[in-house]
Amino acid sequence: MSYNLDLSPTQASITAKLETITSLPTLPDGIPDEESDRIPKDAAGNVTPFLIVWFRTLHVAPHGAAFGGPRMDSYLSGFDVMCVAADGTTSRTTLNGVADALIGWKPTNAGHVTKIRSLYEGSRAVLDSTSRPSRFASTDRYQFSPFAQRSTP
Repeated sequence: MSYNLDLSPTQASITAKLETITSLPTLPDGIPDEESDRIPKDAAGNVTPFLIVWFRTLHVAPHGAAFGGPRMDSYLSGFDVMCVAADGTTSRTTLNGVADALIGWKPTNAGHVTKIRSLYEGSRAVLDSTSRPSRFASTDRYQFSPFAQRSTP
């Protein structure tokens, strides 16, 4: 019997959950520099809040060998969520709501989501080409245990 560790359904459910709980545009994998016109803005040109989600690949769980075998419960995965807004307060408070909704939630084909230490704690200014803050970003990091699905022969 073969087991599938494809994270695509899990990642799709995470993106859908982020869009549902915030009603904000959610951009998987970010915005390339050449597509910066995709950054949501209001009529005055100010950045309106949006989320970016980066998905991490599988990595071996710290407990080592798995009870169910190497394709059953040996791995963890995760994702980072960034909220970008015109000010640090909006960015930070939006991300607080995201954390409240995600912690303990179970995505498709995965165990409960837990929060782990972020790469950058708190809000940070993002400089534009004029070297002035035009938007702020806050990030959170999450992990989950993926459930291997039986592959069809």
